[in-house]
This record gives sequence, structure tokens and C-alpha cells, in this order.
Amino acid sequence: GREFASAVVRVEERLEASDFAGAAQASSQLPSRDLVIQWDDINVPPGLRSEFALERDKAVETWRSITKGNISVGKGRPEVTFAFETSLPNPPGVGLPAGASFAWSPDASAPRLRVALALQRGNPLAAIDPVNVENEVAYAIGSYMGLASSPFPGTVMGRTELNFHQRSVISASEIAAATQDLEISDTLRAAVKGRSRLAPTRPQIAFQPKTIDMGTVLQGDPKDFEIQIRNPGNSPLSLHFTPDCGCVVTTREAVVKPGETFALKGQYDTSLRFGDIRHQLIANSNDAENPSVTIPIHVVVKPRYRFLLPDGNVVKLPKTGAILTAYLMVSDGFRLNPVKADVSGVPGSAKIEKWSGMMADPDLNEPARPRTGYKVTARLTGEMTMPGRSSGVLVIETDDKRFQTLVANFYVQRGIVAMPDQLYLGEMGSKTAVYSLLVSGPAGKFRVTRVTSDWAHMKFDVYPSADGSQFRIQGNYDGAGSKGAVKGTMKIETDDPYQPVINVPLVGSVR
Repeated sequence: GREFASAVVRVEERLEASDFAGAAQASSQLPSRDLVIQWDDINVPPGLRSEFALERDKAVETWRSITKGNISVGKGRPEVTFAFETSLPNPPGVGLPAGASFAWSPDASAPRLRVALALQRGNPLAAIDPVNVENEVAYAIGSYMGLASSPFPGTVMGRTELNFHQRSVISASEIAAATQDLEISDTLRAAVKGRSRLAPTRPQIAFQPKTIDMGTVLQGDPKDFEIQIRNPGNSPLSLHFTPDCGCVVTTREAVVKPGETFALKGQYDTSLRFGDIRHQLIANSNDAENPSVTIPIHVVVKPRYRFLLPDGNVVKLPKTGAILTAYLMVSDGFRLNPVKADVSGVPGSAKIEKWSGMMADPDLNEPARPRTGYKVTARLTGEMTMPGRSSGVLVIETDDKRFQTLVANFYVQRGIVAMPDQLYLGEMGSKTAVYSLLVSGPAGKFRVTRVTSDWAHMKFDVYPSADGSQFRIQGNYDGAGSKGAVKGTMKIETDDPYQPVINVPLVGSVR
């Protein structure tokens, strides 16, 4: 990360000048294996404090096992502090309120990093999933350890402003980078203690081209690229490359000696997607000025085949079963012969046959025109693998070695369903709060007409998806509920004659 790289340079510059007192002061900005955290949860609702503390401790334990140090909460002078706010303003250039804010301090007598966590996220605002606490604490500790932010959600350093519902996982590269940062910090502290002069190490990254543009390619044809990376600095340049998609394959690590050039070769797998595709390749390095460089990747992939589902990919599944029809369109000049069709994920069977006729392709903005291909008819038994909505896959085996298995995803459900099947409110107080759930059904086949509740302190807004397959219902609590358990039901009215009303329990309490 930039803060860590700058701290390293400051220490090295003072050691080179034999300013050992200044080096000692600057070394306080380096990460330590023995980290003290200050935790201020005064603004957290009392009923959530223990749960948030448990989430915090999960992140602490993860990092403690990696650093092999003593990461503690509230025992000594803190290096990282955490506090909570109801919400935070939008960061520049982001259309969402911040989920957390991070403020670094160069003052050796102050905490190195101050973190504020928002209790509400998203647009509209909604109470955070507690898993966000673990994710943000893990990210903050990783930042303190010297790691740079990643644009890829799901890893510890790939944070997001969204109300994330998935625990982040620390990657092998993040573990390696943090371990290396701590070893560098230990070496510099030893040099300060031993009053040893050190010349600053100044690796630098310079690369061409700045953008990878692979032009237009047919789906399935491999596409190679190459980037020349030069090190005009005075010490080895350590590089770690992270693509944002498994479809981009490159060398993951490299070391470039001073004055030398490294040719980074890579390939994009065009068999997985088609269209105007953009990805990113992140190059993390020990260049203090550019510790993290983003290299855009652009390619236009023309499809060799397409699945079209005229009735949408959500099937209303009665107990007596249903029919799902899909069409496999093969591009002109491309020969592909299906040999078998099947259904996976939900009980059913499928057959495939040659087809020709008129059909539009809305995803490619193509009007109805004559097409030839294959018709896939899936007979679904009516059994459900789980309540609510289940995912299924049409699987087509072919005689083409590059495209041996083709898949089309779909969903089945018992008519219209609410997800989740109850609106969990948690513990509420005198402040207003916002909650939400989804109502899902076949695309364009139903509409939510009204939402009410027999509990007077909740009003609702309805937001449809673009294709009409889902409606997000936002519940707005007015902050005036009487103390005790909430006893109420939200009534969702639709224009579906078979499911005119869906009742969803309200679960929670007012303190």
C-alpha cells in the first residue's frame, strides 16, 4: 500500500543521513506484529454489540494466525481505532454512501489509522449485515499491515461500499504480501536499533502498453497479449499480478532487476463470454510511488452460439410440472452438432431438435428475423430441491472439442415468492430504520400492486427490476413503535389471480 511504501522510504532516507533519532520516529509508522485496537461501539444498538464484537474477533483471529503476533483489543496505546456512525457521506465519484472511512495519521503520538463504520449502507440506506463488521475490520488490519486495496470484492482487501452478505476470504497473495511487509518492517527496526546506515531502495515500474486492447475476436479463439515492464530504479522490482477474472491468465509473480525489462505474457479465454468485454489486471509492486497499477483490458468477442429463452429464465413451477423452452442459435459458418440434452439442479429431462423460424434477440438489440438452430424442450417434474426458488441448468453436450458442454441457467419457483420469507427487523429503538426484501416471479408475468402492514409503524415503497421478474420492497420504520416484541404481518398484493396476496411476518422487537 502507498502508506506503507512511503513509511519505508522515510525510514531509509533518515538512516542514509545517519539521522537515527528521525529514523526511530519514522519507524513508528511501520506495521507491528503486536497491534492494539481500540473499539468504540457506543453508537451501536445494545442488542447488536455482542454480535458485532464477535465479528470483530473473527477478523482479529484471522490476522493473528498470520502475523504470529499479539493483536489485542483495548490493552495499551492503540494503533487502529474503530467507531460507528449511523451513516457516512458518499465518497467522491461513488454513487453510494460510504460503508466505512479510513483516516491515516503521520503523528507518532496518535493512532496510525482511524476507522469509522456505517450502521446503514446502500441506496436507499438499510441496516448492515453483521458480516460487514468482520470484513471491514479485516480490511483495516490488512491496510495497517501495508496491503493495497483491491478492486475485486470477496478478498480481504477487495472491500465494497455495498451492504455485503458474504465473508471476505484472505488470499494467498495477501498473506504473502503482509508477511513480506512485516519482515521489511522488522529489518528496518533492527537497523534503527543498531544505528546502521542504509541506502534507500528505489525500485520503479514503467510499462507499455498502458492499455491492453485485443480488438475483435471470435468466441473460442485464443487471444494473447504482452506487456513490457521495465525497472529504471536502483533495486529489484517485485511484482504480483492479479486479474479480475479467471478468464485472464498471466504469470502471477516476477522480479525485475534494475535496468532490465520483463515481458509479461498473458491470454484471454474467449470461450466463456461474448460482447464488448472489459477487465482489469492489477500489478502490485514495491514501487513506493506506484504500489498498485491498474491495466485495463478490452476485447470484443463475437458469439459462436447463443441461448434464447423467449419466456424468460424464471419458470413458475406447479406441482404438476412445467415446460421450459430454450433455443440454441449457432452463428453462420460455425458447425456445432448437439448430441445430448439434460437438466441439472432440478428434477427433469430435456430433448433437443433442429429448429428454424423468426425470433428476436433482445440482449443483442436484434429484431425478429429468420434464424436456424436447435430447440431445447425441458420437462420439469414439479419437484423442488428447496423451498422458494431453485436454480437449474440446461446442459447440452456437443461434438465440438472447444465447446463440448454448453449451459443455460434458469430458475424455478412455486409461483411468486418472497425472499426471505420473513422481514427481520432486529432490535429497534427511537430512530428510523430501513429494511428490504425481494418478491420474485416469472419475468413480466406479475406486478406488485400494493404493500401494507397491520403494524402501524412500517410503511413500504416498491421498486421493480428492469425485466419485471423481481420487486424490491423497502420497509420504512418510523421510530415510534411501543416497547416489546413486534407482532405484525406485511401484506403484499399482486395482480396474479392465483396469488393475489402474499403474507410475510414481521420479526423483531422495540427496546
